[in-house]
Amino acid sequence: METLMREFADWQRRYSNAPPAERVKLAAAGEALARERRAALKALIQSDPQRALQLAVPPGTGRDWPPAVVQLLEQWVSGRGALGVIVADDFERKRSTTIRTVTLGGQSYRVFVYGRRLDQPSSRDEPLQGIVIDGLMAVAEEAPVLPENGGAIRK
Repeated sequence: METLMREFADWQRRYSNAPPAERVKLAAAGEALARERRAALKALIQSDPQRALQLAVPPGTGRDWPPAVVQLLEQWVSGRGALGVIVADDFERKRSTTIRTVTLGGQSYRVFVYGRRLDQPSSRDEPLQGIVIDGLMAVAEEAPVLPENGGAIRK
């Protein structure tokens, strides 16, 4: 994972510093790296959401990157949303499963959390910020400071 992230960061630097003619050649390599990175980051959202957020491309980055690369990036979301927490117990096997969902900006996501949010109950109007890939969201532990209108989805 770390190697892939370094390769993608290296591609970013090379692409940003390349003349237009060379950027055309670098676009295909960037798309391939972005596709691999997306799959790895999607898995990381589920296994280590805190690390996934640390490795996310900051909002607004890559405006001059090829569209094929940009559309493979994670989406940043922020706003007030309904956080649902469901715990399913299997008493016979002495196991429980916690499923979290968020409805934010008219979209629903399966949510993965860390830190203080692991103990957070359901809430109807929770300030949230995180990244989304294919309906999976890594939610930041700390609630963002949001404007009164509830925030917005950012790419």
